[in-house]
This record gives sequence, C-alpha cells and structure tokens, in this order.
Amino acid sequence: LGNVYGPPSPALILPLANAILKREKLLKLLPAYGERRVHPVFIDDAVNGIVKALKPGAPSGIYIIAGEKHVAIEELFSDIALGLGMTKLPLFGETSSVTNALYLFLHAWRCRLRKRADLLSYFTAGSYGRIHRAYSIEKARRDMGYAPQISLEDGIHMTIEWAKKEGILPK
Repeated sequence: LGNVYGPPSPALILPLANAILKREKLLKLLPAYGERRVHPVFIDDAVNGIVKALKPGAPSGIYIIAGEKHVAIEELFSDIALGLGMTKLPLFGETSSVTNALYLFLHAWRCRLRKRADLLSYFTAGSYGRIHRAYSIEKARRDMGYAPQISLEDGIHMTIEWAKKEGILPK
C-alpha cells in the first residue's frame, strides 16, 4: 500500500497540515529532503484495491495499491498548504546538514517519549534523497482493473474539510 490518508484517519495529511499551520521547525528541512518521493493513496481507493484483490477468481501475486501519482515531499507540503488556503508554503531557508541531523535526532527522541508516530523520520529515512516511496500501480491496473478515483488534490481537500468540520484543524 502507498501512504494511506483520508477521513477518518489522522495519518499523513493532518500531521503535515498541523506542522504547516504551526510553522514547525521541520519545514526548515524541506530544502534538504523535499525531493524525496512518497506515494499517497486515498482511503477509499485503498479499500477498493483491497476488495478487488480479495474477490473470488482475482489473480494472485503481489500488487501495489497506491494513488495515481507519486509526489515529492515538498510538493505534498505545498499541496497541503494550498488546501489550507495559503498561497505558498512558508519556508525558513536552508540549514546545515549537521543542524538537520541534530534536529532529526532530537525530534525522534521527542516522538518516542510522547509515544507518537514520527512522520519526519519516516520521510527522511535513508541518505540524501536515495530512498523514495514511489511505486508503480500498473500491474494492479492491468491484472485487477484497479484505478484510483480520488486525485491527491481532491483527497487533500476532502481530508482538510473533514478535519475542520470535526474540529481537528482550525476553520
């Protein structure tokens, strides 16, 4: 599966939206890690792909269920900022690799102490942009007829609107 997001899950989009709204320091790391790629999939598309794989007579094998496209982390942050009504993503300039490493280390420990998921370490795992989470859905499309229906932009919009309605994000 790609990076699953969408109502009612707080995963992926909402932590990043909160980081943008709070102008957290992790935004400083975007110049260093923003080119890494992730492959989000809206929850409804993920469920539809799994249901197709479980149908009697479905082909067996390993299939990737993900969204239509993979994106650079910086593009994902920018799309979320646009979904929040911002005209551009607030960045704070570049930092040194030593500063980045120290911040990542301290951030990971803070997440462990608070027993929270560490999305930042997930995005920055690997060395200098060599680790991407971008996949091909062609085999699932060809063999099972899998076709994501929700674009990333629409999925972000629906997730943000749901979170505002539920009071998870400010209106």
